[in-house]
Amino acid sequence: MKLRLRRDQQKSGLFGLGKGFDFVLHFKAEFTPEEKELINKYGVKDYILVKYKADGVEVSVRVEELEKGGSIYMKNVTELLDLEEKLVEACKFLKMLLEVMASFGGERVIEI
Repeated sequence: MKLRLRRDQQKSGLFGLGKGFDFVLHFKAEFTPEEKELINKYGVKDYILVKYKADGVEVSVRVEELEKGGSIYMKNVTELLDLEEKLVEACKFLKMLLEVMASFGGERVIEI
């Protein structure tokens, strides 16, 4: 899995005539064929990876949206950074879940 993140900013308001900036986090995940197969097999496309409340609006990102890619607009750069961190951590967790899914039917040997 690869997670691509891009930060942008644009002038606020209609036609950019407002004061200040809006901050934008663009995201898109690239899954390997094996990961896509597991996502489909176990039906986790609708799994919510991140729920985040910013500027009074609740944002959620599902596995399917992550694959398609999207953009989230925010008024505050620190919230953008926080969301970015949450997306990265959520993708690490998803990667772990996919590894567990791939291990079903196999045996783990733990030497103690």
